[in-house]
Amino acid sequence: MRMTMRGVSSAWRAARSGVLGAAVVTWLGACSVLPDAEPVTIYQLPMAHGGVNAAAAAASGAAGPSASTSAPSASVSPGSPRSRADWSLRVVKPASSAVTDSPRILVLRESNQVNAYQAVRWSDPAPALWRNRLTAAFVEDGRVSALSTDDAPAHADLELAGDLRSFQVEYQGAQPVVALRLDARLVRTGTRRIVASRSFMVMQPVTGSKVPEVVTAFGQAADALSAQVVDWTLTQSPAR
Repeated sequence: MRMTMRGVSSAWRAARSGVLGAAVVTWLGACSVLPDAEPVTIYQLPMAHGGVNAAAAAASGAAGPSASTSAPSASVSPGSPRSRADWSLRVVKPASSAVTDSPRILVLRESNQVNAYQAVRWSDPAPALWRNRLTAAFVEDGRVSALSTDDAPAHADLELAGDLRSFQVEYQGAQPVVALRLDARLVRTGTRRIVASRSFMVMQPVTGSKVPEVVTAFGQAADALSAQVVDWTLTQSPAR
C-alpha cells in the first residue's frame, strides 16, 4: 500500500509534534528539580542614636564593650562652643582592594583566608558605605556647612580621600572583632597638595556570633572611626 504525499506530510508533522512535546515535558520536569535561589538579606550600616557624641561616650566606656582605637576619639561636650569651618569640604569614596570593594560582609580567618557571610549583603560596597557614614557624621557635627561628595561633586577647598584597608570581621582567638582601617588624606583641591594624612584603626568586639550582632558591631566601629576622622579633619590647617 502506498502512502500519498499528503499522508507522509501529516505523519511527519504528527511525529515532530510528539517529539517536541516530549522534549518540552522533559525540560519542564528538569526545571522543576532546580533549587530555588537563596534569599539574600540586605543590611544598612547602623548608626547609634546621637552619632558622633554617642561614639565618644562609647569609647569612654559608657556603654557596652568598647572599641580599641589608634587615635584619640572625638570629645565634644554638648555645651561647648562649636566654631564653623570657613572652608568647604568634599568627601571622596576611598580606594580599596577588589575584595573590600564589595557589598559582601567579609570575614578574615586566622589562615588569612577571606570568607563572607552567606545570604547577607551590605546595601552598598564597603567604600561607598563608609563615605556615606562619614558624610553623615560631618552633617551631624555641623561645623562644616559647605559639604559635598564625589557622587555630586561641587567646588570645594579641601578633599578628604584615602584608602580603606580593612572593613571586615577578624578573629582574636575565638573572639570575633570588627576591624576598620583607614589611611586618610586631606588634599587642597586647587594645588592637589596633601595638607595632612593619618592612619586610623578601630577594633570593635562583637557581642555574640549571629549576623545581626556582627552588623551592630560594624555600626559601633563606624561611629567611633567617623568621630575620630571628623575631629582630626577639623584640627587641620585651613584651606587657604
